[in-house]
Amino acid sequence: MLCASAAASSYSFPTVKTSGTIHLNDDGSIDSRSVTAADVVAGATIKLLPVENIFLANIASPGTDFTVNAMVVNVTDLQNWQIKLTWDPNLLSFVNITLPSDNVFAGSGKSLIVPPPGVYADGVMWGATYINDPYWTFNGTGTLCRIALKILDPPSFPAVTNLTLAELGFNTFLLDGTAFRDIAFNAQDGIYRYIETVPTPTGVNVTVSPALDVGLVFENVTSAGFTGAYETQLGPQLPVNLTLVGQYYDVATNAGFSGNLTISVTYDDSNLTQAQENSLQLLQWQPQACDVTGLTVGTPDGIVNMRDIGYFCSKFVTTPSSQNWDPRCDVTGPTPGVPDGIVNMRDIGEVARNFMKTSHWSNITTYVDTSSNVIYGEASHLSMFGVTRW
Repeated sequence: MLCASAAASSYSFPTVKTSGTIHLNDDGSIDSRSVTAADVVAGATIKLLPVENIFLANIASPGTDFTVNAMVVNVTDLQNWQIKLTWDPNLLSFVNITLPSDNVFAGSGKSLIVPPPGVYADGVMWGATYINDPYWTFNGTGTLCRIALKILDPPSFPAVTNLTLAELGFNTFLLDGTAFRDIAFNAQDGIYRYIETVPTPTGVNVTVSPALDVGLVFENVTSAGFTGAYETQLGPQLPVNLTLVGQYYDVATNAGFSGNLTISVTYDDSNLTQAQENSLQLLQWQPQACDVTGLTVGTPDGIVNMRDIGYFCSKFVTTPSSQNWDPRCDVTGPTPGVPDGIVNMRDIGEVARNFMKTSHWSNITTYVDTSSNVIYGEASHLSMFGVTRW
């Protein structure tokens, strides 16, 4: 399976500031994961979140819309911004671009100057500024805009395209409020992947192979659906002293099933000692409900804390039609655990109930077949998996 990674690029002016880069829902998308690299770095960064926008065919059908946030990190004295975002027009089409209610200029108290977007077959260009009297500029980290894109029926699989912040310094730029001078920045692109899925029929001991190196055996499939998997180097931080062997696998299905499932992963032993191979572990990520944000807004950090409670409160009374709607904050309703289409005190109570609970990796290994280079594990649900060594 093709494993592409988000591209990182940089643009700096004579006064260079050091910078750097960072990191299935019901709609068929895969949640963005927190990663080990630092979010807070010197200098400014424009980046797209989620970095990975991954959808499973037959779960997210062509015509499905999704949203990408353009963020600015660690900026100083920002008064004007513009971005040009491009993609493969055979895979995606433009829907709209908007300023969320919590955009970087929301606290200015000024009337924003926002031109109509420039829309192209393969991209969009847009920006915002204001008349700066009395003087005010934005400092810190926040959202520039949100771009909604539509999934097209791909001509073939794998369907992959970079979401590229294009023409840095020319059509993607940041300007300060002191003299409308360019602010040096780095750029973190995103990626879109539309993953082929395999049918998952009803029955007992149903076997499917959603990826070349991944096999699943469902104990009991109660309703038919589709199952998919993708490979990535981006994942939550591993436990101390453990190293990833190969890549992570994120696996999801919309088939209904009961009982446990067996997962098998084929690994490459070419760089392993015999002792390392004998001690391999198959780990599964156990995400914690209500962990929706962290040091980077909207990116989970593995613990439910006051950042998450504050984030839920910022979405209070929002619904799917709200501009700043985040479905991850609608976690319950009159039926416990079943979202009801509005973020209210039930949801805020739920995040408070999960306060200080953490996401974590768990060892699900049942057997390592060193002769065939296959590791087996048993789980009750699907999420992200990784083969690790000491």
